Amino acid sequence: GNYSVDGGFWSLIAAVQTPGGPLLSVRRADGNSVLVCWPYPSDGYGLLWSINLNTTNWLAATNVPVRVGDEWQVSVSLPPGIRSFQFYRLKKSEP
Repeated sequence: GNYSVDGGFWSLIAAVQTPGGPLLSVRRADGNSVLVCWPYPSDGYGLLWSINLNTTNWLAATNVPVRVGDEWQVSVSLPPGIRSFQFYRLKKSEP
C-alpha cells in the first residue's frame, strides 16, 4: 500500500514511581498536552521533573497542581516540532 509520515513531534513524558509514595500517572489530555496525576490528599509530596533519568538534579515542577475530584493534576504541554523527554516523580518534603 501507499504510506506516508506527516509532521508532528516525538516526545516521551513518563511517571517514575517513588517507593512508598503515592501512585503517579500520566494520561493524554488533548492534542499536545498530558496530565500528570496523583491521589488527593498526598500531604508532604512535591512534584519534580527532569529530562534525564540518570541525574540526581531533579527540579521542582513550576506547573501548579490543581485538585480535580480525588486527585491532583498538572497539565504539561510540548510545543510542536520539539523532540524531548520529560520524567516526573513525587518526593516527600523534608520535615
